Amino acid sequence: MPHTPLSTPSGDAHVRLLLSISSKLNSTLDLDRLLTFIIESAARALGCEAASVLLFDPATEQLRFAAATGSNPQQIAQIPVPLEGSIAGRIFTEETTVIVQDVRHAPDHFEDVDEEVEFVTRSLLGVPLGIEGTVTGVLEVLNKRHGPFTKVDEELLTMIASQAALALRNARQMQLVQDAYRRLSEFEAFRSDFMALASHELRTPLTTILQTLDILNGEQAPPLDAFAREGLEAAHRLHDIIDAMTQMEQLRCETTQIVRRRYDARSLVQEMWSAVVRGDVAKAYQTRLVLPDAPLPVWADPESLQAALANVLRNAFQFSPPGSRVQATLEQAPQAAVLRIEDNGRGLRPDHLEMIFDEFFQVENHLTRSHGGLGLGLCIARHLVELHEGRIWATSDGLGHGTTLHVELPLCRTEFAALPPGLRAPARMDDLG
Repeated sequence: MPHTPLSTPSGDAHVRLLLSISSKLNSTLDLDRLLTFIIESAARALGCEAASVLLFDPATEQLRFAAATGSNPQQIAQIPVPLEGSIAGRIFTEETTVIVQDVRHAPDHFEDVDEEVEFVTRSLLGVPLGIEGTVTGVLEVLNKRHGPFTKVDEELLTMIASQAALALRNARQMQLVQDAYRRLSEFEAFRSDFMALASHELRTPLTTILQTLDILNGEQAPPLDAFAREGLEAAHRLHDIIDAMTQMEQLRCETTQIVRRRYDARSLVQEMWSAVVRGDVAKAYQTRLVLPDAPLPVWADPESLQAALANVLRNAFQFSPPGSRVQATLEQAPQAAVLRIEDNGRGLRPDHLEMIFDEFFQVENHLTRSHGGLGLGLCIARHLVELHEGRIWATSDGLGHGTTLHVELPLCRTEFAALPPGLRAPARMDDLG
């Protein structure tokens, strides 16, 4: 730690210096810059040749230099300082200030550091670095230029250490947040690549399976025809899951394109209802669709909006026992068309009313649940409804009291409604439905 010319403040200059240090420490969260500023400020404030910060390494249970004036950071960081047999270790373990006016009379002076960096320590003042009762390291100043270390020096360095410990904690926390955000971004990129690859690689063999089972279905003698039919149904479920994965990824990446035109919401809901409520579903449940007499014009991309509404309706059937009631009601509200889909199924806890729209959320435990799916249907529905400038939400009186899902879409009040950025208006009047 070579000589560095530093000025020595006195009197009221200490107060001004402490205020300056406090301001500077609170203005940066860069850990390296912060450590450099701490040691330079400490050395300057006490008129010393050098200063250093040592932090405790839990992995090795030793102190290691985090920064030191005039030294090579990589070189000095490699020098471990033991808790036993060193002045810094005594400061750390006993959580006390140590003043050594002449290190030749200090049996626990750790000379390895001086030898490694070719520096001669003559005197030393060290204080613990800690916050909220936890000591994390040591702040030292070495070789006071004029006279011995005093009680005033001790108090001044203690105040600097207190400010420094708080600033270091904040910087470390920010560093942890940044590291976590970086890892999250890396995971998100990996997840996105995996979803795209998985859906692509699964779709090709699944198409072959579907074609083969479709040919076999109905052409086999019992009981082989039942096996073919069950296999075809399972393949269709897998196809739906892959489609949901692909659609969710497009929505997350904001690559979904919709073209909205003027439609009567009654026709959209009727077509969606007819596509979902048929076959075994129509036989297994008590169903009712209520539509208004007057048209409800909305700006809609019919394919994507019907897919969103179908996801909501299928959710009602999925979580309602056979024989129960499912009703869809479309009605006009001020400036909006509102679709309510009501069931008298299992219902929802209050804390689940918003969570059911989260990606991959499952009401049931994944190990014991009785319903299939990835938990993407309502999440996709919300994204698509919001692309239509609408909103979707759930209400329930609690478990055992059923659930109502509400979808609200703004009504068309002019020939051309204002479209969100990225959406294309119809090119000609003839395109209007």
